Amino acid sequence: MPRTEGFATDRLTALATAKGALEHTVPEVLFVCVQNSGRSQMAAALLKACAGSRVHVRSAGSAPAGQIDLNAVEVLRRRGLDLDEEFP
Repeated sequence: MPRTEGFATDRLTALATAKGALEHTVPEVLFVCVQNSGRSQMAAALLKACAGSRVHVRSAGSAPAGQIDLNAVEVLRRRGLDLDEEFP
């Protein structure tokens, strides 16, 4: 999925869920940090890897960075987790 489409889909799904237009079938977890480029992205990726489809995971930031921290990408890549499709 192209990055723009992924961003739009994520935001519209979040809005529809918040307004009650989508049913919650699994628990939702939101990880938040300032830039949403390191800690929250890593936490979200690790929970997704552990919980799979049993939990809907998102991350957010109050002042999002332009890209995910390359150190976070590398650390997770070593654990077999891919952040290529993620964005702050």
